[in-house]
Amino acid sequence: MPRSLFVRMTSRVLRATTSSHNIRLVGINDLQARSTYQPTLHKYPHNRYILFAGHHALALQGEGLLPNAQPLPSFNPLTGNNEENGTSIVDVSNPRRPQYLFHLPVPNGQGGGAQMVRVCDGSVLPIHDSKIYMLRTYANSAHEIWDVTNPSKPVGCIPSLGATPS
Repeated sequence: MPRSLFVRMTSRVLRATTSSHNIRLVGINDLQARSTYQPTLHKYPHNRYILFAGHHALALQGEGLLPNAQPLPSFNPLTGNNEENGTSIVDVSNPRRPQYLFHLPVPNGQGGGAQMVRVCDGSVLPIHDSKIYMLRTYANSAHEIWDVTNPSKPVGCIPSLGATPS
């Protein structure tokens, strides 16, 4: 294949794969390199938007099928510790500069994991209070309820609904 044809084909392919329709990237946060499932966005008072991202349990590279596979990253620079995966809480009020607020690990000794996360205002619950609550899975064994009124400092309300975490 002539080089000029290859260059033209390559540039066409690159243009096709980098195009978008009604969407553009305005900001990014790597979520501490944790794999994520079911991110949930919640609107707080004063037009503040907080993203809650549930993470898969830690695994080995290549799902453990690679020779000499290493554990996936689990370092939390906010605490300086390695933590099992759980829930990331990110302020996305300024989408150009998302701010990572907190990582709430699931310290079950088996990689953690809190894939499912839901958030709601206490005003819509039977309790009818002014708090904001998060429901999340605790690995594959239970659910937890957290008070996330201050998303930088979650407070456990009900530690486990279901099987007792080990």
